[in-house]
Amino acid sequence: MKSKLFGDLKETEYDSDWLETSPLEIPYFSKEKIKITLVEKDSEYIQNAEIAFENFLKLTEIDKNKDSEKVYEYYEEILKAGYTKNLNLKTKSEIWNFVTVGEIVLHWSENGTIYLCVSCECEWEIEHGLQLSFKNGEKLIKANSHSDDFEE
Repeated sequence: MKSKLFGDLKETEYDSDWLETSPLEIPYFSKEKIKITLVEKDSEYIQNAEIAFENFLKLTEIDKNKDSEKVYEYYEEILKAGYTKNLNLKTKSEIWNFVTVGEIVLHWSENGTIYLCVSCECEWEIEHGLQLSFKNGEKLIKANSHSDDFEE
């Protein structure tokens, strides 16, 4: 299958209903190349996923730095619970030095909203990691552990 925006799509190894891209440059993450996963083959879903991904591609490192607050709040929550060591950050944007991006998955809610979710590992929450959720790819709305709840 081929998409104008995503290029060649192939079935994932773990689910034949899911599709994935080759790694694509993501401006939000300093043009790091990241694989994108689509969770359905439905043409309406793919069209909506393309729109959400186009929105996400407009976000830059400037937006990422603005989003540091949400990621830092998640770190602070874990720190207060006593589950991690203090990272001794001088600025909230330094939190990104402790995040490793994995993949991007585009989920589709029952009401047709696309949630672009970035799966990450983070040094302050080894077990549950970090998931960044962007509603319709436009804005970071949640930074928390991995879950199926994409909004606060």
